[in-house]
Amino acid sequence: MHYGIFAATSKGAELALQVRDVLCADIAAEADVFVKKGKTDAGGVLEYERLSELVKAVFYQYDGLIFIMATGIVVRSIAKLMVSKLQDPAIVVMDENAKHVISLLSGHMGGANALTRKLALALDSDPVITTATDINDQFAPDALAAELGLKVYPKDSIKILNSAMLEGKKIRHYIDKTMPRAELICQRMWDKGVDAKIVNLESIPNDGELKTILSNRIFEPKEGVLYLRPRKLVAGMGCRRGTSIDMLYNALEMACHTIGREITELDMLASINVKSDEKGLLTLAEKLGVEIRFFDQEELLVQIEKHGLSTSNFVEANVGVGNVAEASALCCVENGQILMRKMRYGKATVALIWER
Repeated sequence: MHYGIFAATSKGAELALQVRDVLCADIAAEADVFVKKGKTDAGGVLEYERLSELVKAVFYQYDGLIFIMATGIVVRSIAKLMVSKLQDPAIVVMDENAKHVISLLSGHMGGANALTRKLALALDSDPVITTATDINDQFAPDALAAELGLKVYPKDSIKILNSAMLEGKKIRHYIDKTMPRAELICQRMWDKGVDAKIVNLESIPNDGELKTILSNRIFEPKEGVLYLRPRKLVAGMGCRRGTSIDMLYNALEMACHTIGREITELDMLASINVKSDEKGLLTLAEKLGVEIRFFDQEELLVQIEKHGLSTSNFVEANVGVGNVAEASALCCVENGQILMRKMRYGKATVALIWER
């Protein structure tokens, strides 16, 4: 996960560095700190002059944006950038004394509520969460989807089901028995306290009950039904020439475990086209039973610029572009979210992304 932390005062800058330490305690997380020009002489921070211009430039480069300043300033800065609760990044606001941590935007699907709780716990702050289902101790379907890595549609059904939950109505949860890893997802839902059933979808009665349906298939939306679909999980990989299949498999397995996923949950591998004849990568894809896609330098450069990806001079000298793992994985989906930044495991580098 990649976070942006924004501070407007000297005191806020000190807290921003604390927040960065909290977030980066997770090996799969990275955080950039932005401080108003002239407000700090601390190293490792980036300065800005106009917050609105900065936020506009980086809004979709981060999974979560944490602002240490007045809520009103934040609202005015993000108002014209918001698109949808299914696409917007998590927005969290804090005061510079860390008394309150406020989940402002994308509480469920964006993860702002979970991020708020994490920061409040670490900083001994008061978490401010106003999502109706959360304050009434209800586990909303879209919150469940966010935790399990699922996409949801149609958006209108989220409000219908969440409102029904608050009224005490029963929602049933069905999993398509033809879906890969149905048993694994079912177990995870049970672990969250959700009574889910693996069924033949054609056998579900059309009686107007409120329900969620989890399937890889795409359905015509029906009123009162929220459809869940696994997000595509892609591993971008780079490696030294001749790296063995065993080393590549072990690297990929360790990367998946870092984000709490199994290697069998991967949907696709990706790399640069100069590796299209790399035996280890090809054998790895065959062993996992997934597609592997290769991209040219120009395609990778587009993703590097779009997402502000860091580059390596060593990698660029060897393959002509400075970022392979992250950029190639992002090429595989229309709207990608980086779960784990590129990480080196011996002779292999792995990055993990999935669809927003």
